[in-house]
Amino acid sequence: MESVNVYARGHQKPVASYNNILIPQNLVGKRNILVQGMMATENARYIIKFDFDLDGKTITVPANSILSFEGGSFCNGTVNINGANVLPNYDALADSQNLTINGYPKAGVMRWDYENKKPVWSTGEKWVNALGGDNI
Repeated sequence: MESVNVYARGHQKPVASYNNILIPQNLVGKRNILVQGMMATENARYIIKFDFDLDGKTITVPANSILSFEGGSFCNGTVNINGANVLPNYDALADSQNLTINGYPKAGVMRWDYENKKPVWSTGEKWVNALGGDNI
């Protein structure tokens, strides 16, 4: 397991340290099933390179974690986002098929609000207009 440190500009010490975890395939028949045990470590950067079926179940992202979509996706279930960061952007998760997302990502995560036609960002508790003014 490889780890990565995140530094704030002008600081010598890391403000966060994450273990990089590539979520491996879990083929059950012809489906690649994601189970909670595959995402059990807090303070981790979960690398998603494969398309995963949640098999109608709920997966909770561990605290202080990152979902890093590198070609993979989730479908057919529910994800409790639990304040996770989502890379490269929130749409990598939100554009998944047949997926329910509970909660909000880490403060500062941005996405395009197609319904209101404007960029929004997460406060960690709600989505707000990234251009200022009214909330959504």
